[in-house]
Amino acid sequence: MPYFTVFTSTYNRGYTLFRLYESLKNQGTTDFEWLIVNDGSTDNTHQLVEEWIRKEKEFSIRYLEKENGGKPRAINYGIRYARGKFFFMVDSDDFLLPNALSKMKNWCKEIENNSDYIGVGAARGFPDGSYIKGVSPIVNEQGYVDATNLQRIQFNLDADMCEAYKTKILKKYPMPEWPGEKFAPEQIALNEIALDGYKLRWHSDIIYQCNYLDDGLTKGSKVLEKITQWVMR
Repeated sequence: MPYFTVFTSTYNRGYTLFRLYESLKNQGTTDFEWLIVNDGSTDNTHQLVEEWIRKEKEFSIRYLEKENGGKPRAINYGIRYARGKFFFMVDSDDFLLPNALSKMKNWCKEIENNSDYIGVGAARGFPDGSYIKGVSPIVNEQGYVDATNLQRIQFNLDADMCEAYKTKILKKYPMPEWPGEKFAPEQIALNEIALDGYKLRWHSDIIYQCNYLDDGLTKGSKVLEKITQWVMR
């Protein structure tokens, strides 16, 4: 059993997915699988990944295809097949900094046998090395804070962070799926986890680099949030 399932759902991102692949080669550990769910892409993603699978000797790459249904369905589909002890989602337009998984593994070892915790978190950053929110998380002298998903704002964790969740527990909290809708906030499922009392150990280290694209879900979700706020006035 690999320690991590690095999970990536992708839709027409063959032109950027290679950066994540290259970053996975620089992790200082090979105790992970890369599980890719192709969510109905019409580009060259299939050919690229098949070539990587043939060439890669250091870690496992597993590839699944499904009809386009949006990221929540892709996550639910992928987690069914995850073999890792921890499930770590990395978007197809982002990548990990060197030794990110080595750091995450050390942190996960600290809490893996503690039933109060569902996982660990760390910070995402921009290419210039700055925090997404512009300020660092509020942590203790050891560089972390224990908190649930519902406590994120008070510790400056409300901007984009990255998390590795205990796979067995996360499988009990599927992402919401609504008929005819391809997008649903992941926070719905994550808040259910928090309401059941599970904490994460959040670290202030930036281990994950974002590259928000014009066609990305993050930008689209911000627009959706603004529209929702305007309608509710």
